[in-house]
This record gives sequence, structure tokens and C-alpha cells, in this order.
Amino acid sequence: MVSGDVVFGRIAKPPVVVRHLTPDRKPRGWSRLGPRRIVGTVVHRMEGTLRGSEQHFLSDDPHGRDALADYGIGGALDGDLDGVTWEWIAEDDDRSPWASGPSDGLEGDGPGFVQAYGVAAINRDLRSIELSGKGETPVTPKQFEALCQLIAYVHDRSEIPWDSFPRHPVSGVVTQLQHWEIARKECPGRVVRELTDTYQERVRGILRAAQGESEDEGRKTQEEPTSDSSSSDFRLSPTELTWLFGATTRTLADGSLERWRPADPPRRFAFDPRGVISNAWLQRARRDGVYPRIIDWRQFPTETGETRDVVLFANGWTLRRCSAGGPWVWSDEGRLAA
Repeated sequence: MVSGDVVFGRIAKPPVVVRHLTPDRKPRGWSRLGPRRIVGTVVHRMEGTLRGSEQHFLSDDPHGRDALADYGIGGALDGDLDGVTWEWIAEDDDRSPWASGPSDGLEGDGPGFVQAYGVAAINRDLRSIELSGKGETPVTPKQFEALCQLIAYVHDRSEIPWDSFPRHPVSGVVTQLQHWEIARKECPGRVVRELTDTYQERVRGILRAAQGESEDEGRKTQEEPTSDSSSSDFRLSPTELTWLFGATTRTLADGSLERWRPADPPRRFAFDPRGVISNAWLQRARRDGVYPRIIDWRQFPTETGETRDVVLFANGWTLRRCSAGGPWVWSDEGRLAA
């Protein structure tokens, strides 16, 4: 389907292993709330493994009997199931799993969602995605990419353009949520929450590549120049580099956060194989053997009316540019970066 310059429906469903827990096998843990008109996703953490979670859903444990999610994605604790997605509820099944409700702890983007769609929509109209892992278990690159591909697929089918994501263009509210925003739980926990900006920026990139450019097609901005540095010989995959680099906003010289449009959420900058900043980071990371996350990007006004840029990384690396057309310099070691 086409909406303006955006084309929906070109993102194929990611590979899934069908593990449908039909009513005869799973008589509880779901409700029939009417047709599921999916508008987004909710990310969870299992506090266990992929196999263990399915066994829990099918157990006689009271909590397990009442638990069910749409999808589960394996990770570091799952061996050969790292990055594998299990589908527990078929897409055309009208059962709404109870993974995300009830709405007893609305915060973050949760209140806006409930105000726009109602309480029933939490379980009915959001696909629940469980990531395996416990506490401080890291999200692996394979698990990260599987999550991003699944979120992109669901939100594309919900006709959410790349430049609106994670907001739904009709309701205007965020429909890519996490469990803590709905219920009184810490789920999905610190590790996953710290990756929110990174995985959402990756999803936005997948959507943009599939849906085509919108009104910003061809627009060249100073933060995305083409570099002569080669990015075709990655020792790490683009997914791993995106995961390692992280993402940040840019604070403009007037103190505001850069946005595509005034009503949009702040723009997030993730790893871009064409970008000078990304390539400068990659070259130095290879040289030094460390891959620090980007944590801030700020512009500052100068006495001449121009602006200078400062990009800070988690280990103290500091990348500076003294004018819009000037070179980037690693100011913490006094050498040209690009």
C-alpha cells in the first residue's frame, strides 16, 4: 500500500519457528477481546530461556498458566537458538495474550497509549515480544537484529512510516512500548532499556530502506556527509556495529534537540556506514581495540556566528569540528579524524 511517498508492505515477515500454543494446549493466559487490530509492539524480558518460557506457559504453575506472549526471541542463554524467533500466537488468531496487561502501572508512553486506544488494546492491539535472558544477561547481536526485524515488520504492517516511528501517524502516540510503561514491573530491565534508542533507530533504518524516502529524500545534512573511508570491509557486521555504536540525540546551538519536524520526537543518530563520525569511530576503534558507545553530540555557537560540534564517547574520546565545513579532529589526542 502507498501513502504519499511511503510504500508499505515490502518488509517480509522475519523467519519464525511456529510453536502455536492452541487453546487445547493453552486454555488460559489469553482472552477474546474482538479482532486484533495491531498498532504496535511491547518488548519484554523473560527472566529465563526460550525453551524454559514455553514450558512455563504450559505448566501447572499459577503464574505460568496465566502467561502467554505473541513471540519469543532466543539469546545468550539459548545456545543454538540465539536469535531464533518462536511464534506462539498465529497472526490471524483472535486470542489476545495476557503478557502486557493489566494497566496497573502506567508511565512513560503508557498513559498516552491507553488514552488513545483504551485498556483492552494493551493486550489486543500490541504484539508482545519476549527476549530471553535474566537480569544482566547481554542482548546478543543476533537477538538484537531479530528484535529489530520483527518490530519493523509489525509496524510496517500497521502502516507506520519510518519518519513517524515509534509514533503512530493516526493517533499521534508512541506504539512501540516496553512492559514497564504499562504494568508495575521493571521489565524488560536495565540492559534492554539502555538499548531502546539503539534498537529503535535500527528499526527506523529498516523501515526507511523498505518504505522508500519521504519528503526528506536527497536531503544532505552536515551530520551525514559521505566519507572516503571504506566501510565495505567490516570485520564486524553492520548489525554488530550498530549495536556497539549505540545512538544519541544532537543538541543544537540554541539548546534545542534536533527533530525532523517540530512535533516529532528528538532525532536519534546511530551507526551510519556513510557517515564521517561513524567511520572516524570505526577506524579508531579498530586501531585501539575498543568500541565505546556514543553518548552525546552538541553544537556550540562561536563568536563568528558559526557553530562547532563536539561528539563525546563513553570512554572519553572526544571528536570536534570547529566549523560546518571544517575537519573533524580527535581533540583528546590532537589528530585529524577524517
